[in-house]
Amino acid sequence: MKEDRKDEGRRARRDPNEPIDKPGNEPGDGALQADGTTNGSASGDAVSVSPEAAAGQEPAPDAVPSKRLKGQLERVPPEQVRVDKWLWAARFFKTRSIAATAVTGGKVELNGERPKRSKHVHVGDALVIRKGIYTYEITISRLTERRGGPALAQTLYEESEASKQARAELAEQLALERANSLPPVPRPRFAKGRPTKRDRRAMLRIKTDP
Repeated sequence: MKEDRKDEGRRARRDPNEPIDKPGNEPGDGALQADGTTNGSASGDAVSVSPEAAAGQEPAPDAVPSKRLKGQLERVPPEQVRVDKWLWAARFFKTRSIAATAVTGGKVELNGERPKRSKHVHVGDALVIRKGIYTYEITISRLTERRGGPALAQTLYEESEASKQARAELAEQLALERANSLPPVPRPRFAKGRPTKRDRRAMLRIKTDP
């Protein structure tokens, strides 16, 4: 009853010459038109609406910005990256601190020079990386500041054929050396704890034998 009285009071205070707006497809009410547009204001300005929104559907996946998980490559690669960060992202070293130590220790060459760890690299730069007994001669083909999986890391650089051949020959040589090496000398197996009388007699024979 109170709401009805309020409505009657509003109608009584309204100017009789003022037009009464009714819901419907009138200018300025934001109604959806047949061509996929809405009336934005009383002046008749049309506001465009996507077909998905007009049909009540969700926008296409390309229109929604996707959330990149940690370790994936950026959609827009940076123009330059620190050499230690790139080595870490390319999975040559497990951590950035180890990569920085390798750079400062002279195990990395950039375009034939010994760089600092804060030196920036660009696409097309040549790197020589020494890890233990292996040497990698690569050319940077993509920049990133994020560490991804091994498959993504291999897309960041191109290794020369000479480098691959040298590493393969070195690995084969090490395998042959391990195969031809003498087996380790077996140690005498004694019981755990203090030696028994039998163990003492065996130890005594070893000491007294010429």
